[in-house]
Amino acid sequence: MQQMAAADAPHLQEEEDYDQILPSCPIVVSEESFLEPHEEDPSLLLGADISESTWLGEAATGGDEDEGDHDEEEEGEGSLWGLPPAVAEILGQRGITQFYEWQLECLNSRAFLSGENFLLSLPTSGGKTLVAEIALLRCIQVAGRTGLLVLPYVSLVAEKSLALEQFTTALGFRTEVGVIVSQLAEEGRLAELGAVVVDELRNVANRPDSTSHMIGDGERGAALEHLLSKVLFLSPTTQIVGMSATIGNLPQVGRWLRATTYTTDFRPVPLRQMIKIGSHVFDERGHRLRRMDPDSHDAEQMLPLITEVIPQHSVLIFCPTKRQTEVCAKTLSVALPPASPDLRQARELVLQRLRASGSGVDSLLASTLPAGVAYHHSGLTTEEREIIEEAYRSRAINVLLCTSTLAAGVNLPARRVIIRAPYTGNAFLTRARYLQMVGRAGRAGLDEYGESILIIKKEDKQRGIALLQGDIPPALSQCRDEALHRVLLDALASRYAPTTDDLCTFMSYTLRGLEAWEGAGEARAEATSRSGLTPLVALALRDELENARRRLIVADELHLCYLVTPIGNLLDPPDWMGLFNTYQKLGAVKQEIGSAVGVREAYLSARATGKVATTDEARRSHFVCQRFFTALVLHDVLREVPLRDITDRYRVNRGSIQQLMQKASSFANMSRVFCQQMGWWELAVLMDKYVPRLFHGVKEELVPLVELASLKQPHARALFQAGYQSPRAIAQAQAEDLVARAGLGSHFSVEVAQRVIDEAKALLEKRAAEMRASAEDLVRAAATLDSL
Repeated sequence: MQQMAAADAPHLQEEEDYDQILPSCPIVVSEESFLEPHEEDPSLLLGADISESTWLGEAATGGDEDEGDHDEEEEGEGSLWGLPPAVAEILGQRGITQFYEWQLECLNSRAFLSGENFLLSLPTSGGKTLVAEIALLRCIQVAGRTGLLVLPYVSLVAEKSLALEQFTTALGFRTEVGVIVSQLAEEGRLAELGAVVVDELRNVANRPDSTSHMIGDGERGAALEHLLSKVLFLSPTTQIVGMSATIGNLPQVGRWLRATTYTTDFRPVPLRQMIKIGSHVFDERGHRLRRMDPDSHDAEQMLPLITEVIPQHSVLIFCPTKRQTEVCAKTLSVALPPASPDLRQARELVLQRLRASGSGVDSLLASTLPAGVAYHHSGLTTEEREIIEEAYRSRAINVLLCTSTLAAGVNLPARRVIIRAPYTGNAFLTRARYLQMVGRAGRAGLDEYGESILIIKKEDKQRGIALLQGDIPPALSQCRDEALHRVLLDALASRYAPTTDDLCTFMSYTLRGLEAWEGAGEARAEATSRSGLTPLVALALRDELENARRRLIVADELHLCYLVTPIGNLLDPPDWMGLFNTYQKLGAVKQEIGSAVGVREAYLSARATGKVATTDEARRSHFVCQRFFTALVLHDVLREVPLRDITDRYRVNRGSIQQLMQKASSFANMSRVFCQQMGWWELAVLMDKYVPRLFHGVKEELVPLVELASLKQPHARALFQAGYQSPRAIAQAQAEDLVARAGLGSHFSVEVAQRVIDEAKALLEKRAAEMRASAEDLVRAAATLDSL
């Protein structure tokens, strides 16, 4: 399936640059050499933004802008789009002798050749990188302008720099890294950029470590959105080319970028997706393929999944944590069969290289390598990772264990990808991340197909199947709260939007502005107005509820408690070490909920040791932890934990807890109205259940009793346990019997009991009157129909 569409952008224009540059980039050029490029020395500059890495190619001198006016036939397949013959020669040396059909469609399209913005979306390993390189080389060689490549990881900057050395040598431009791109905007020089190519615009979602810069992905995604919005706003002649894995809202992102969109499900190597539950392996449609024999020494039955592939091919195994990669590597290394003499020699050479590296060799790695097994994560040194990557590509290493970071980072494909568990840390995999992992299955030109096997437990069966068959989530703007404030302050401080009107215009160039324009409409405005929420709170609540609709964890009440926790009235943890210890002791489900709402265990740990950061990300983490702490208090309240126990556990006074209960009940009611107006009826029903429970601090079963004004939680619980479980049961009782059976002593006198009975009778009479009125309305309506 292939589709190309022009963006609908009636009133929007220009382009923006990226914000800051990552200081830890391995190769850093001085700011001056970027701001004052040598006109006589063609250059290619590499840099890394604070949320991503960038590659900047500066045009060779003598580039003639008229060369960019070739028609499509001249710049088509025959002349390689106006590029010098050396480009075709270099591609041939890489083994690229022909282009895929979809690549030709994109590169020959009028939109691409005329410099219009272009958004490309297809599965991982489909060949997007080649299109990105052609776009940059055309910018430098044909249009004679500077090109900027934005990459998701610093590690990819060095890799890309090496990959492009042949082009820089043959075509006469240079590469550098460490470019501070925002300087161009401040000096009014963004127009020097002929093309901004983003690779990858969106390749993974909901990364808990926040190291990605993808659109729709946390604070780093907000920074990338800021960059592209500034390019759109300030430099209409700069072509934006976005490369992305599949996006759920591709047309909307295309409209934001004013881009022609192209999408296809092409993969150069067919992918066979499988799922293993217990001893059974199923295909992606749920048909059983095989039953594996049990093995007391291999509980996961993973060994045969590996040995039937190696040594002729390679296996990539994703584990939830770094520790598990090491444990699994050690286990497999002693279980795999002996290697051939040639492989043993190749692995010994790898070990020698590791020993000769400046940092030596990790002892565990040294013990697993002879078996052709290695692990790859941030705990290894840069030198170790580079040597392992090279050995894996040469197949000296057949089995590589890694965490999910590798899925979106270094390109290391395999014949078979095994996902040991559908988790990253404690967080369940998203479909977008799953697709990124299985996208590594199959090496183009080497494998006739690729395979992926997801190993799950029986209790995760439905969620596991959803990973194989579910919809792709949308890439939503992350320019909200602190990130939005930073964007607006930058616009004011840099004076590209110095007035209120200018700011409003600039916001129309952001994805956030487009979402508000297209999605808010009358429904959201009406929901905000009727609910009584402030606009800012309504926006924040909408985002959280939209996420909850996609991923609400109902195995524990804590997730719903978090959603009804008032955004503006939070308790501050008096002891961060205590909160950290409490979080550590929470069960797996509660920790999964914490991860789902954004609790970062690393931040809790840092605060527990007295570290305080002032970054936007830290402030966001502080807010989430505050709200999660407050939700824990409310969770205990709803479980009817005695108030004194709650105050002792969380060191919060009783008055604050009672105020919190009232505010939470009010917030739940406003949230209920908001959900009703938005048409989210399933959430509205849940919110409605929490309004009385939060106000009275009771479980669901006590709600009918606490409707009686004289019954508080302790009395209601005592009567419920004594058998009086409804207002009707109380109305039919005698005051003396209530007192005797409740066993509350002087705290529940006969006078109080009689008042409760009278209230129960009044409540029943009120309900009966309402039912009679409803019945009379129905009789009148029926009579009216009979008379027609």
